[in-house]
Amino acid sequence: MVERFLVDKSGQVYSAFDEQFAAKFGYPMPDFDLPSYAVRNLGAVDIEFSGSQTVVRFRSLFVTTTALAATATLLLEQAQGPVTVQREDHGWREEIFASSAEAAAWLTEHGHGSQGSFRDVVTTPLSIAHLSERRLSRIEQPHDKLSLVFKKWRIMSGVFDREMTDFLVRHQLHDRTIIVSEEPSEKKLVFEHFGAGFTIFEDINPGWRFSLQGRPVAEQPDKEYAACIDIAYRKSLDERQPRFDHVDAVVRTPGSKPDRFIYDRLLLPCRGPDGQRVLVSTSYGEHLRSIDAGSQK
Repeated sequence: MVERFLVDKSGQVYSAFDEQFAAKFGYPMPDFDLPSYAVRNLGAVDIEFSGSQTVVRFRSLFVTTTALAATATLLLEQAQGPVTVQREDHGWREEIFASSAEAAAWLTEHGHGSQGSFRDVVTTPLSIAHLSERRLSRIEQPHDKLSLVFKKWRIMSGVFDREMTDFLVRHQLHDRTIIVSEEPSEKKLVFEHFGAGFTIFEDINPGWRFSLQGRPVAEQPDKEYAACIDIAYRKSLDERQPRFDHVDAVVRTPGSKPDRFIYDRLLLPCRGPDGQRVLVSTSYGEHLRSIDAGSQK
């Protein structure tokens, strides 16, 4: 009998072809190999139990310590006989272990690969053409709204001024928008506006977003998340290109359980009237509160 499971980045375990897992990623009736897609793009770990043989697959670049710890626990509970671990780390590599105990120990110590690259933020590029070609006879869905702001940005040739801010307010996009600018002297990216629709870090400090103006993007309670956001913003500015991404992030704060944010994000590099670099980030998604990183379903 063959059993196949997927462990997501927060450590939750799903049957690989369970409807709940498919719906979780927005594909209730997928016409492709969803488990392989989840491993390749979403940081999942694929585990297949087949008689006395167990195979584990993951990408070192995207996998998290939480996912590997949950995988090790599952192996200890269910695996019988040898375990083969296949990991993508600058090419696919294979490790074979005589027992589940050996495999579990290796996963917790060395599963990250040679670069030690654990990431709690997985960013999957989406097609900007999807927004460019979207018809806006009715503006109802999140992608309609992202398309609207993208087309306004294009019409304005990337200029950020009062007309753009009025546009965001008029179309009720300001609550789903973050605006940052580049500080002239030290070239840090700092917050100028943080929309009221975002709930990140509010559990530890309900007034957090009200104190953000002028503060560096890289200085947030979760340093890894802050660094990933800062890098993405700066890359869009440096390349002078819009970016449209699906982001799946586990955000951690001291003394609190992790929260998970899954959203589609549009980044628009702009220039202010004085030539200052400005980044407009508009996004829509879901906040899954208080993840128990060790829980399983």
